[in-house]
Amino acid sequence: MFIGRMNELDTLNKLWNSDSFACVLLYGRKHVGKTSLISEFCKGKKTIFFSAPASAYDDTLEGFSKALFSCVSPAMHVPPVLPDFETILQNIETLLAKERVVLVIDNFSNLYHANPNILSLLQQYIEQHFASTGLFMILADSSLSFMENQVMDSSSPLYGLYSKSMKLLP
Repeated sequence: MFIGRMNELDTLNKLWNSDSFACVLLYGRKHVGKTSLISEFCKGKKTIFFSAPASAYDDTLEGFSKALFSCVSPAMHVPPVLPDFETILQNIETLLAKERVVLVIDNFSNLYHANPNILSLLQQYIEQHFASTGLFMILADSSLSFMENQVMDSSSPLYGLYSKSMKLLP
């Protein structure tokens, strides 16, 4: 059951209804309802949901590949592990040619720690590929300092490319 966060849900739905590219930074301390809000928003929408583990590059790559294929080919029993994160983004771009997709990367700081180049890679894909699509990207994390100092800082590759930042308070 979803309780509260109706203003935040309305904000996400308004961005979704624009039918254009959107990137939302969603952050707040642990257990404030980030994942519940995301889950409620994603109901009825084609969604790639990747919760990045606190692990090495290869494990993170495997998890992201599985998340992609569980959306694209849910009946596939043993999805392939794609060779790198750029290939994953290329596959997402191919999927976007067919339909609108929500891409959720939860625990985004874990992905960053496994692959520090992910911010630059996302910048490249947003500017060159995703900006003209209907991709709805949510980058979520419970590390306030990471989101504010690494992702939203003016020196970040993603600075100015996200549509909305939402800090969830208890």
